[in-house]
Amino acid sequence: MADWGRLVAGGFAYMDASFAVHAKDRERALLYMQEALAAGLSWHEVERQLIAYMHNQRMTRRRSTKTFCSPLD
Repeated sequence: MADWGRLVAGGFAYMDASFAVHAKDRERALLYMQEALAAGLSWHEVERQLIAYMHNQRMTRRRSTKTFCSPLD
């Protein structure tokens, strides 16, 4: 069984960093998405896990929006 908490945290560099910005974080985020797909998780469940992680890290709404929006948004 996958350790979802650890897989999600990896995309955030195991802290309150932006999601999958650095190469190693992208590798871990991709691993999380591959595991989620293989386990049949819905996008809703993936989203729930990501939001729960950000909430647990006490990311503000502004910080969490910046985490997932590209500079072109």
